[in-house]
Amino acid sequence: MLLFLSRFRNPIFALLAVIVFGFLYWGAVVRVLGPFKDLQLPLEEYLEFAAEPEAGVEGRGIEGLEFRPLGDWKTVGRAEASSVYWFRLSLDRLPAGWIKDSCLIELDEGRRVWTVDSLRLYLSGGEGMSLVSQTGYAVERTQRSWEGGGFALPVLIEQAGGGAHSLYIRAAIRGRFDPNFRFWSRSEQRQAFQARLDSFALLNLGATLSVVLFVGLIAIRLKSPLLGYYLGYLGLVAFNLMNSWQVRSGNGLFWEGAGFARFTTISLLVFVISYAFLFAFTRIFLGVRPGAKASRLLNGMALLNWAFLGLAFGGDRVFVSEWAAYLFASRETLFAACLIGLAIVYWKRGQKEAGLYVLSFSVTLALGLMQNLTRVGIVEEWAYPFSELSLANTGIILGAFILAIAATDRLRLIQVERDRARGEALENLQRLHAMEESARHELELKVEQRTQELSVEVERSRNAEKALEVALGDSEEANRAKSAFLAAMSHELRTPLNAILGYAQLLGRPSYLQSKGPKAVETIKSSGEHLLELINDVLNLSKLEAGKVSAEPASFDLLELLRELVAMLRVSAEQKGVVLRLEGEEKVPQFLLGDRRLLRQILINLLGNAIKFTDSGSVRLVVESEGEGIVFRIVDTGVGIEAEALEDIFEPFSQSGSEREKAKGTGLGLAISRKLARQMGGDILVESELGKGSEFRLMLVLAKAKEADLDSSLEVKGEAYERVVGYKGERRCVLVVDDDELNRSVLGELLEELSFEAIFASDGREALDTLAERMPNLVIMDLEMPRMNGLEATREIRNRREWADLPVVALTASVLEESQRSCLEAGCSGFFVKPVKRGELLAVLEQQLKLEWIRSEEDGEHPEGASLVFPPRESLEALRVEAKAGHVKGVRTSLEALGSGYERFREEVESRLAEFDLDGILELVEAGLDELK
Repeated sequence: MLLFLSRFRNPIFALLAVIVFGFLYWGAVVRVLGPFKDLQLPLEEYLEFAAEPEAGVEGRGIEGLEFRPLGDWKTVGRAEASSVYWFRLSLDRLPAGWIKDSCLIELDEGRRVWTVDSLRLYLSGGEGMSLVSQTGYAVERTQRSWEGGGFALPVLIEQAGGGAHSLYIRAAIRGRFDPNFRFWSRSEQRQAFQARLDSFALLNLGATLSVVLFVGLIAIRLKSPLLGYYLGYLGLVAFNLMNSWQVRSGNGLFWEGAGFARFTTISLLVFVISYAFLFAFTRIFLGVRPGAKASRLLNGMALLNWAFLGLAFGGDRVFVSEWAAYLFASRETLFAACLIGLAIVYWKRGQKEAGLYVLSFSVTLALGLMQNLTRVGIVEEWAYPFSELSLANTGIILGAFILAIAATDRLRLIQVERDRARGEALENLQRLHAMEESARHELELKVEQRTQELSVEVERSRNAEKALEVALGDSEEANRAKSAFLAAMSHELRTPLNAILGYAQLLGRPSYLQSKGPKAVETIKSSGEHLLELINDVLNLSKLEAGKVSAEPASFDLLELLRELVAMLRVSAEQKGVVLRLEGEEKVPQFLLGDRRLLRQILINLLGNAIKFTDSGSVRLVVESEGEGIVFRIVDTGVGIEAEALEDIFEPFSQSGSEREKAKGTGLGLAISRKLARQMGGDILVESELGKGSEFRLMLVLAKAKEADLDSSLEVKGEAYERVVGYKGERRCVLVVDDDELNRSVLGELLEELSFEAIFASDGREALDTLAERMPNLVIMDLEMPRMNGLEATREIRNRREWADLPVVALTASVLEESQRSCLEAGCSGFFVKPVKRGELLAVLEQQLKLEWIRSEEDGEHPEGASLVFPPRESLEALRVEAKAGHVKGVRTSLEALGSGYERFREEVESRLAEFDLDGILELVEAGLDELK
């Protein structure tokens, strides 16, 4: 409970004050105005009414009108525009004692919206009708018979001559009109009543002006924009109170002789401007941020407020119309309700002062709404004497008092926060001074230590700058090496591409195709193989960089490998006049455990480089045992390497020396070799002297193995598919799915050559549609296709029960293990890599379809007793040169030049040539050369 009261103490206190003030005000009204109730006589039961005809009434013609009791007024109470009604009061019907010397008939306005143009009082006697008094909005102030407030019509009894006469009231009205007339026996009593009403108006005005003075002094002293805006709002409210009072009292305090329209115009203008001040005050008081929803709400209310400015110049036709009354009442109610809702939101957010704001406008809204509902006739008029008071003005004054309390309390809190901030700042300043003294002493102790540290830091910074310069130099060197590599690759790629494209254009000419077609085809084939070799080099480096290459140890014959390599490379060395020798083979174990494939690739790269950069002299492959490892030394008498380039030659894309820059190559061989050596647990070192030669040392740890452990499957080439001409059994159907028409055509030709039926689809979606119509025996699926790729199509096939066992072989251009793994995970039965080789295709078909091939020589066997006879050394040397250079055409030409008697040797070479296995051809040729020694 204490927490609740502490949070809401200001609104609750203010609400209690409002309630107490309301009771006191109520008692004062009853005390001051109550005695006048018996001095006025309501005329409802004494009046009669009749409508004036359109032709009007002249002279005593009024007596011919059909008058009805005023009790029937509600049946016709809604008058038409510019209607005129006559009301008749027979003086002899009034109660005894009410007729005095100076009487007065008053239209009791209350809080209704009156649309009275004029009221004129006529006295009917023996001499006819005479005008006694007049009033109303359409009557000039100087011609009004009553100087006080309200619609009052005085009459002197001596004018009636003491006879039984009737009084006639002519009312020119517009819209709703309630004839609440009352009779005062003496006009002096009405004047005294007006004085009492003026006292309440002056009380309200005085209270408001005192608040204005109080707020104004504080605003000037504190120079507060918050109180400045509130002062503007409150000052304009006070001005409107004075304006309203002079209109109701009729004293013409400011504009003597001014009409009702002038007073109302000023009132509306002041209302519009006062609301503008109120909205500005609200922004600061509630702390509304620009751009927030509350800010947009206030902006909308401000625009609506200024829209009412045009009504201020509407004149009498606007101010006394019923719709204008509804409009003004709706505006005030809407504004108050919106401001209350806005303040409640901020109150809930913890802003205590917003509670007073809510209370202020709740009081204003409640009293103002009550008065507005009464003005438009929705709520019945209050009983006397409270019908004489302006509830809206009372609500505005009470709200202004509460809002003044809220504003000053808000300023007090702001001041408290400022004082607290100043105190904290002073305390922090004192604490800082104490800390400064303590830190000063500590700083003096650390200065010397820090000075020494700075000297170390400076030295370290200099070293770092030097290291950075070195790193920048290395980066620039790497970029230059990469640029050189790209240039070399461009040259290497363009050379075979030029041959491929050139011969492809020539083959388009029929005359050339007939005469030199085979030669062009061989050139295109060899150029394509060269392109594939370049691409494989780059891919090998990429796989090594990504850690995708791992050593696979197995038993192998080291001496056989070394002799094979020397025999294979000796031809290219002898062509340059360089001697290639193998030394030390008798000092190392013959059988070792290691990755023969990786070792072979490393030695080919190192020996190939040595031969390439040696123009004369020798290249020696020296093999030695060193502890548990083997050391391979490749020693050449070539151009050598600059000392500053030794650190860079193992970097990718790097080539050194002017002569080396002229040589062909991509700069990847040594980088690949070192990475392969380290993959096998070894390393490569180099020593070189420019102009004298180089020595590369390959150091590997290779365990000894027994001859019986040799992997019999190593280097097995498999069945020669060149002699395959068909297969046994019924005809098989293969669906080829590829978006490239050329790829589809090549695969189709290869399949149809072997009596397969080939059907085609250009993407995965078309493949599924084809499968729905025709069930093939196997699907060859490309991976990269539009609409639906190969992996998505394969998953769809595996998800359908009727296709679950259909073999799907992936055709991919990627050699990476991730790509192959993705194929298997998607449901592929196998895969092979582009470009498609006939042997690989037949191997996949045999595996997936369980085929038994038909060959040109049944079972591929030679006649009993046939042996492999090697041709002469000159023919073998020619074959070795062509195979080493990668010239497939040259190999075929050399085979054609062989005489009879070498059919078995020719078939072995052709079978390897069909697989593009040039390394296998070299091995076969080297074996022949060794046998002929």
